Amino acid sequence: MSDKLLKLAWIIVICWTIIFATCTYSHTRNLRTVSVSGQGIMKVQPDTLTLNFYVQDKWDTTKDAQTLVDNSTKQFVDAMVKLWIDRKKIQTSNYSVYPEYRWDDKTQENVLKWYNASQTIVITLNWDGFVWLGEKVLNLAPEFWNIMINGSNFTVTDKAKWENDARQLAIDAAYKKAQQLAGGTASHVGKVLSISESINAGGYYPMYANAKLMNNAEISMDESASLEAGQNEISVNVSVSYELK
Repeated sequence: MSDKLLKLAWIIVICWTIIFATCTYSHTRNLRTVSVSGQGIMKVQPDTLTLNFYVQDKWDTTKDAQTLVDNSTKQFVDAMVKLWIDRKKIQTSNYSVYPEYRWDDKTQENVLKWYNASQTIVITLNWDGFVWLGEKVLNLAPEFWNIMINGSNFTVTDKAKWENDARQLAIDAAYKKAQQLAGGTASHVGKVLSISESINAGGYYPMYANAKLMNNAEISMDESASLEAGQNEISVNVSVSYELK
């Protein structure tokens, strides 16, 4: 008697499993979706200019090479302060000292030439008149023979806000596209099943009016640099899959 009941219980379990699987398969098979993409673009006026400089010198001893770089850096920073740039906006980093060798054919070995010392200087300008002040800095830099211009970059401080605005534009564009496609099939757009995004919010790298500045070439005193802030373009692309009702 117990064996019969056990077999009956197994039969009931198997039947319910088949019924549930059939219903699930039917629901999945009948699920209609639409996948679309959208893009949102915000063009923003930059509010920050970052200027990068590279200081390098060499001498017979490590100490002397360091002294030359330290003195040039101090003189350059003092000149920036005279332009009313806050010292907190001037940062030095990547200090490096290393020997440089040459090959001696007679002795068949490497012989010390000198020691190279270098470091980078980064100046951040983010207040009214920062473009004008940036031009002043670039025009002053060539007066320091061992300090090279290593690039500049315009950026936006509150990038997250503009990314959110661009994201909303992208989502709205995707939803509008889904509605257009759904309307052609007499359907309605339902809930979101999946969504992904990609963001491009790079800074703006300005072109120098004076090409010599870009190439770190020698510049005469009657030549000058000019910068244009332009606009930063922040774009967000979304891919969305909606259920169709």
